[in-house]
Amino acid sequence: NEKGVLAKRRITNIFEKIILINNEIQSRILVVVILTPVITLVLLSKTSTLIAGTLLVLIAAGEIFYHFYKKLITFFIAVFITLLAIILMQFPLTIFLVINCTILPLFYVALLTEKTNKLTMNLLCLTYTVIFGSNLLFLILQPTTMKYLGIVLIVSFASDIFAYAFGKKFGKRSLSKKYSKNKTWEGALGGFIFGATASLCCLIVFKLSDNIVINFLILIGLPIICQIGDITSSILKRKMKIKDYSKLLLSHGGMTDRLDSIFAAAIYVNMLFILEVM
Repeated sequence: NEKGVLAKRRITNIFEKIILINNEIQSRILVVVILTPVITLVLLSKTSTLIAGTLLVLIAAGEIFYHFYKKLITFFIAVFITLLAIILMQFPLTIFLVINCTILPLFYVALLTEKTNKLTMNLLCLTYTVIFGSNLLFLILQPTTMKYLGIVLIVSFASDIFAYAFGKKFGKRSLSKKYSKNKTWEGALGGFIFGATASLCCLIVFKLSDNIVINFLILIGLPIICQIGDITSSILKRKMKIKDYSKLLLSHGGMTDRLDSIFAAAIYVNMLFILEVM
């Protein structure tokens, strides 16, 4: 009948819009395809995973602070931040949770403040790299590293790619004209749907927890947190008056531009893990 034909046409049009994506989305997918086997090899050993995580924190700190200082000073700052992250990740679970719950609200209050001077920006960048970096390393140290880190990476990639794809093809309503005018509600919805789908698949395959509440919070909350991490990075870049943290990954920007959602997801999963253990 006519209704059935119209419905089929609409579904076909939607899939065509998703498939016919532009070069930038294709390149994002290509990065994921290339990085996946590399990440898999790294994850085979906890030691190699920890070394890789430490290098990522070092690179992230370097990418951010080279906008403020000369190369040599930036290197020492990056090393100092990485050492702080390593020290912080070794704190007892309760103290680590308290630090996150105390520092993060202060960070976001300062981040959303209208006027910021150079000192404030330095403190914001320091807090961002230390707290987010230490949580990534803390996640790697957990007994079931593959499960925890695996779900963070998979959901982050899914959320990022489809939020961008849906935003480009269907985006009309700006998510925040003030802080990130290119992000849309349509993109956020697409990122959430596919992020939640990826999260559900991971929960089934990895069997992350026997706690129904924890599983529900991961299923619903993790895709949202990934996008919050992306927006957080965008606000920080806007305040720094830069488009990308660096050109390390050429058209993709810097390593930190690809890690933003992973950083936020690591914090969220860590806090759920600590609360479940407690």
